[in-house]
Amino acid sequence: MQTGILFARLVALVLDNVSLYASAVREIAERERAQALLQESEVRFRQIVENASDIIYRTDIKGRFTYANPAALNMMGFKSEEEVLGKSYLDLTTPEARHKLKRTYDRQALGRIKNTYYEFPAVTMNGEIIWVGQNVQLIMEGDRIIGFQALARNITQLRQAQEALLLARDQALEASRFKSQLVSRVSHELRTPLGGILGFAELLQHETFGPLTERQNDAITNIVESANYLTDTVNDLLDQAQVESKSISLHNAYFDLSDLIEKISTNMSVLADKKGLEFHTEIDSNLPAELYGDENRLQQIIVNLAGNAIKFTRQGSVRVRIAASAPARWSLEVRDTGVGIPEEERINIFEPFRQLSNSITRENRGSGLGLAIVKQLVELMGGEISLQSEVGQGSTFTVTLPLIHAPGE
Repeated sequence: MQTGILFARLVALVLDNVSLYASAVREIAERERAQALLQESEVRFRQIVENASDIIYRTDIKGRFTYANPAALNMMGFKSEEEVLGKSYLDLTTPEARHKLKRTYDRQALGRIKNTYYEFPAVTMNGEIIWVGQNVQLIMEGDRIIGFQALARNITQLRQAQEALLLARDQALEASRFKSQLVSRVSHELRTPLGGILGFAELLQHETFGPLTERQNDAITNIVESANYLTDTVNDLLDQAQVESKSISLHNAYFDLSDLIEKISTNMSVLADKKGLEFHTEIDSNLPAELYGDENRLQQIIVNLAGNAIKFTRQGSVRVRIAASAPARWSLEVRDTGVGIPEEERINIFEPFRQLSNSITRENRGSGLGLAIVKQLVELMGGEISLQSEVGQGSTFTVTLPLIHAPGE
């Protein structure tokens, strides 16, 4: 019986050892499999990095290269990795850029910023300067920074394209400034002789220098109309030049709204009567009697809109309505029963030198600047302008402006 017990213990001991051995074998096999997978992963990673078209490199904490893929070597003109290992990244940039480049990555390390993007000039082995844009990450070992790794790209062509765009923009701005200055100077030079022509023509029209025949009177009338048209065009050009050069300014003050509308009504009614049109004005009683703003520019806006409405309306009426709209805002509305504006042309209606391409515009001369100036003046006042129109039925231009007060009130 004693022998049987000993035998059983011996069997149990053997089984335990077999189990331990099997467990050890499994553990070794799993370790070898994990190592093989790790090696396979490293091979795949290296293949990806080695064949990448982007530049990939690593440095230690002092900025000395510890790895550079073939794309990086090729870009910089190195024949082998040994030529670059141990070099400082500062050796591969221009002297002028070194301080700023070093400061950028010192700041990243001190601030423990995980990822940064920076563009800088690099100098290749043959002395060519190229631009590099790179994302740089910190390499960590626990809580300790041990280096940097970068994914970079040659952005020389992109930088050249950007510089070309900036140059083109600067040239366009300079050309625009020159154009505005030229238009402004020419406009000023034209206004003086035009004023003289118009003045003498009106004196002749009023027979100041003696009676006129019917043919002479017709000729003088044509001279007056043409001189007025040229004067309006020159004024529009001058306003447009001032708006484009941002040299126009508002002269705000309190003004009587009724007086402004009465002046506009007096002038516009004469034009409307000549075409057999009705001209009406209306002021909302909810508006204060006095408003704060640039009265002359507001008059210019209303006269432009009402003048256009009369010009492009053959029959019916033109109405100007001033009303309170949303809280702390007021609006002026110019409505006509004219030709209307086709939908496809409304998008360009406020562009300079744009005119409608229908038959009635050929009967009415204009510079195509009126609505462009109106829109820019409205925006300068902090407002907005909108249009509703139906071909053959008429158009409604609505200007919405803020109700403002004098500074300090």
